[in-house]
Amino acid sequence: MPPKPAGNVFQAHGSWYARIPVGGGKRKAVKLPFCTSRDEALVRASLMAELVDKLRSTGHRTYIEKALEHVAKAQNEDGLKTARRIVDGIIAGQFEPQEPDSAIITIKDLGDRWTSDKLHKLYPDHVPHKTSSDDDKYRLNKHIYPHIKDIPIKEFRLEHAQLVMQKLPTTLSASSRRQVAQLLRRMLAMAVFPLRLIDQNPIPPGFLPKVGPTKALTYLYPDEDRQLMSCAKVPIQYRILYGFLAREGPRSSEAAQLTFADVDLKRGVLTLDENKTDDPRAWALDPGVVVALKAWRDLYRKKAEETDRIFVHPDGSAIDPGNDGIAEMFRAHLKEAKVTRDELFKTTNARRQIRIHDLRATFVTLALATGRSEAWVQDRTGHRSSQMLNRYRRTARTVTELGLGRLAALDRAIPEFAPKKVDTSSSRGGAGHGGRSGNRSGNKSKTPRAAHARILGERRSGPAGTRTLSLRIKSPLLYQLSYWPGRLCFQLRPSVPKRARPDSNGRPADSKSDALSS
Repeated sequence: MPPKPAGNVFQAHGSWYARIPVGGGKRKAVKLPFCTSRDEALVRASLMAELVDKLRSTGHRTYIEKALEHVAKAQNEDGLKTARRIVDGIIAGQFEPQEPDSAIITIKDLGDRWTSDKLHKLYPDHVPHKTSSDDDKYRLNKHIYPHIKDIPIKEFRLEHAQLVMQKLPTTLSASSRRQVAQLLRRMLAMAVFPLRLIDQNPIPPGFLPKVGPTKALTYLYPDEDRQLMSCAKVPIQYRILYGFLAREGPRSSEAAQLTFADVDLKRGVLTLDENKTDDPRAWALDPGVVVALKAWRDLYRKKAEETDRIFVHPDGSAIDPGNDGIAEMFRAHLKEAKVTRDELFKTTNARRQIRIHDLRATFVTLALATGRSEAWVQDRTGHRSSQMLNRYRRTARTVTELGLGRLAALDRAIPEFAPKKVDTSSSRGGAGHGGRSGNRSGNKSKTPRAAHARILGERRSGPAGTRTLSLRIKSPLLYQLSYWPGRLCFQLRPSVPKRARPDSNGRPADSKSDALSS
């Protein structure tokens, strides 16, 4: 009679492991997360060896690894009985090839397949493409997986969901708590259909927390934005991201996914096909943003390919707003820029401290305050209804009354991108002598901005009466034309006769002529 199969156990890093022979002279080490003693580990190792031997002898070797995984993750005797029943069903031909895998899937397995879009590929008609995967990954990793990640779907109970909600931080808002509960309930709903892992959802409809009162909107003032953009202590990689969000209004997750292929810098158009609402949109970028993005690529991302991300960390890695702690970093950068308004950094029952998402609120508030239409805002933010924008109207009216105005153009707000000033100290003749400032070689500037700066230098050093009346003229040709009335007046002044040279005796010429006439 052959010996009864058995496995060995050992302990490493505070956890028990089973070493099971799987055939071909190989052994597999399996972690036993719910075993606290050697005796418990030996019981599971013996069951694992028994099930593996049955699967090998009946030609079902492909299910060995899944059977070991299911036994290891079983929390109690019921879970072990389920594992034995599944193996017996496989041997008896009662289960379809896909069912053993479905029978032992855990909460983490389901969450990973969902956020990676594997479920969408299997069930495209019933599981939509996951556009908010970054946000959901963050909630899963922070609030759900630490407590129930190894619970098999078939063993999930309402008590497990209640455990997750009890472990949530007390400082979390009602809306954030509701999002975690919705995430759990959605996952269990997919387990019912289309996955058909369980017969009914163990989380009842009334489980979701009620939505709390709306928090006050937080946004940056234009002068605070200017302080942040001009702070050299804040890495430029983050400043251009903050400035882009505040001037264009997309979600931070959408901006983080943008590549250079999504932005036509020649025409100034951004195309955002994949987003949270599955509503492709495109819009014309602010001219200052276009110039800043051109300078960003030319000066800092010269080696970037079309498929590379636009916004990256200083080390070149991609930005993940859901997991990189961007909100805390944003507040730290504001303090570094000497932005110290109290309401930006306080969390109360009526208000929460500023987040990077509030740069989107900054965009909407200032756009409505300066007369932009709802359609114009929705084209950029992706809001689908006027009701969603109504939250910003009261704050926008306050901004209008205060006369805060708009944000500065991004290419001028960031000093590294601003046009350099022209040095007129070495100009021919110098200021006050009527000399023309600029390059001694006489070479004309090739770019409009350089020409703009050169003309400004001429205006400062030009003769009296030739100054333009408007500082808002941006065309070099119009600047030149604006000088003509002054120059014409200068040329039409009454002529003054030149004084004659004195004679040899030093007397003025007029006195000499008087003497001759007498």
